[in-house]
Amino acid sequence: MPKQGYKWVDTPGGKARVPSGYLPDPENETIIGNEPDANGWIRPNGWLPLDDINPGDHRAEMLVAVFDNVPETYLGFRVGGTGTFTVDWGDGVITSGGAGTTFTHSYTPSTVSASTLTERGYRQAKLILTTTGTLTQIDCDVSGLNKGYTLSNPLLDLHIGAPTLSRLQPGDTTATNYHASRMLEHVKVYSTSSSCELIFEQCTAFRSLETAGQRIPVSSVNFESCLALDTILDIFDFSNCTSLSSSFSDCYRLQTVGIDTSTFSGSMGLMFRNCLNLRNGPEMDTSLVTNMYSMFNGCALLESVPLYDISSVALNATSLDEMFASCNSLRYVPAFNFAGRDVEDLFGSVTSHGNVNYVQTRSLEWFDPTGMDSSNVDLSHKRLSREAIVHVFNNLGTPATTKTIWVNGNPGAAALTSDDLLIATSKNWIAVN
Repeated sequence: MPKQGYKWVDTPGGKARVPSGYLPDPENETIIGNEPDANGWIRPNGWLPLDDINPGDHRAEMLVAVFDNVPETYLGFRVGGTGTFTVDWGDGVITSGGAGTTFTHSYTPSTVSASTLTERGYRQAKLILTTTGTLTQIDCDVSGLNKGYTLSNPLLDLHIGAPTLSRLQPGDTTATNYHASRMLEHVKVYSTSSSCELIFEQCTAFRSLETAGQRIPVSSVNFESCLALDTILDIFDFSNCTSLSSSFSDCYRLQTVGIDTSTFSGSMGLMFRNCLNLRNGPEMDTSLVTNMYSMFNGCALLESVPLYDISSVALNATSLDEMFASCNSLRYVPAFNFAGRDVEDLFGSVTSHGNVNYVQTRSLEWFDPTGMDSSNVDLSHKRLSREAIVHVFNNLGTPATTKTIWVNGNPGAAALTSDDLLIATSKNWIAVN
């Protein structure tokens, strides 16, 4: 298949390679008459409507993009559950199979009505999935979908009713497989009472996950590299979830997080890594969190974080490593209780302490090291005044063996007096200024 017919366009998540018929940037197009949903997402002009799904129904509807200048548009997904599954592909073709079936289909422009053409440059097919039994899984990460220069899994919208849903995966956890539904913008889950996995990784245009008012019980969530996602609301029940590691990492546009983590117990390592537009750490109950490794690493615009409870964070050498690495807008860290915890690399791992290093957070103006007594700490080359450094010294704990604190390279370092330094040295610290 020739490469012509594709182009690079600006999308909310950055540059994307799409068929040349794809016209506007969804972030900048004018959308008339549609109201924003709870996440602020507005349904684009001309999209075919998907039906609401009755509580208790086991059913899904999907909106699929079909481009005029692409010889075939390929869609595939695996189903789980019971009974006989029937897929009406929306182009006159109907397929049936049992639980565990991988349904695949090739759309051609001639089989999809030209009346469905949108201003974005594609036609649309409305797919309906039903079963005589239960629907527990839809998984788009299936083998055989990389069809050269054909377009794979161009879902736009998905509605699903599955009271016993265990897995919903429009995403792809292997970057080289190209199975992710990269055009998917919206999903609405109508009913589920079982604990399920939600895997949206690399759904780069994804903007909105809605429910019909209920919370979704989840065993795991993965929205990694959802580049256009800017809002996550309180729609999850984390009671049966043991890890949120990397769950929202590389969500470059993420700004609003309103999740309730009061029942969550497990790791938040890498949770918001590289969320470049996140300005404030979300208010979260972290009393049962065991790991915060690299939690905000690379959040370039992060300015503040709330006073998180770190009482359950593991007492090892890595659980708080790089939590605030490369957070070069962060000015203040509140008074976490650091007693007994290793915070040597809290602001970035370095091979040589006291030297300038690009991974270190340089913007810090105030730090409360409450009880810090178990590791060296590198606060060099930041924006700490003399007052701020003395505040740090006054709040240090007393380690059992001598530890080192680097404060050189700060604006206030040169102004420190011998009495100031004595505050640290009298607590068994070596102060490098």
